[in-house]
Amino acid sequence: MPWRRLVWWETENFMSNWRAGLTRHRIRRSLPARLQNPSNASIIAAGAILTAFVIIGTIALHRIDSSDDGNRWAMPLPTEQLQQPEWPQPVPVLPAPTSTSPVAVTTAPTTSATPSARRPSPPSRRPSPAAPAPVIPAAGSRISLIPAGQTGLRVRHRDFRLRVDRIGPGSSALERSDATFVVRGGLADRRCLSLESVNFPGRFVRHQNFSLFLHPREPGGGFAADATFCAQPVGPAGSFVLGAVNYPGHRLTVRDSLLRLSRVPAGDAQVFRSAAGF
Repeated sequence: MPWRRLVWWETENFMSNWRAGLTRHRIRRSLPARLQNPSNASIIAAGAILTAFVIIGTIALHRIDSSDDGNRWAMPLPTEQLQQPEWPQPVPVLPAPTSTSPVAVTTAPTTSATPSARRPSPPSRRPSPAAPAPVIPAAGSRISLIPAGQTGLRVRHRDFRLRVDRIGPGSSALERSDATFVVRGGLADRRCLSLESVNFPGRFVRHQNFSLFLHPREPGGGFAADATFCAQPVGPAGSFVLGAVNYPGHRLTVRDSLLRLSRVPAGDAQVFRSAAGF
């Protein structure tokens, strides 16, 4: 029996005995003398009544002890019995992925696709039209300029002035060298060309006061612009006219066998063809 119940039980017994003694004392004082010495039957009846009260009290206490309020009289359980049951550790919940957090993506194994499941091939692009063949050979080539429609004539320099003369395989070495130029990338525009003399390296064909001369190269952009010409194809294949890069609309013409820079349309300019130099 728990010690709290035992104390309570002993207290109740003491109080019951005390109340019973007090009651008997009062009864004895109030009863006549013949009743103050009860018989054995009276004692037995009183004991039975007291026993009934004890039984009823015990049952009531048992019900109180079994209820929630009676738990306060229960003795404390051992420490090992008061421990909380062991529950499984909680599993942390990961936050939902955001736009900045990496998300693992599982790639399905690649399988060979059937012809019907293959991705459609992109539409084939139309081949770009072939670029026209250059009318002037590549830079570094040795060429001669031949006026179109005139047999046996070539552009040459004489006394450093550009002109058109009759020069052929039977001409002198000097004349053949005067009629041969090295193609260079345009000094002012690499898309165009400049012509350097073969027998006077470092001298380029340039226009000055709308006349054509052979002058040594000078520093600065003025000389480079004067010595740069752009070829424009015209007429039959391989035919072209030459225009000044710094004078749009001005093209090379021939007057009195001398080359000049004139403001003329392409149809009125001098048409040239290139041939291998001597």
